[in-house]
Amino acid sequence: MHQQLLDCHGIKFHRDYLDRYDQFFMNFLQTVRLKVESHKRDGYRIFKQYLTEFYKQLLAPLTDVKEKEAILRCTVFMAEVTDAVLADLADYHDSVREECQLLLVCMASRFLPPQIDLSEDLTQLVQILKSNVKGGWPNAMNG
Repeated sequence: MHQQLLDCHGIKFHRDYLDRYDQFFMNFLQTVRLKVESHKRDGYRIFKQYLTEFYKQLLAPLTDVKEKEAILRCTVFMAEVTDAVLADLADYHDSVREECQLLLVCMASRFLPPQIDLSEDLTQLVQILKSNVKGGWPNAMNG
């Protein structure tokens, strides 16, 4: 039924209703919290389809990365979804883990910015941390 609804373009996402989408996606997460393997697997598969449609309708048409970021900052559901997916990566069933991995790849490829803009101070901190990872901490910093 969900697939038919998506195929016939029966779902329309609009920027004015972002708070309602938070509620929709978080309610939908309840289906993947069931213990039955098929419910969890199918729930994540359907969830991925809805997230893809959300992306296609709201974010894909935009060219400005800052505008995409602004839309995503207005949502709460991404953190909730990520928490649920990460928890189910340890699920006993291979099919559930596979759907979780596919959902994470979908989210990372569509919703994470290609490059994260950091302030100058944070950029310097990242460079220091990278050099420390490569070369180790100097003894003077061990206190």
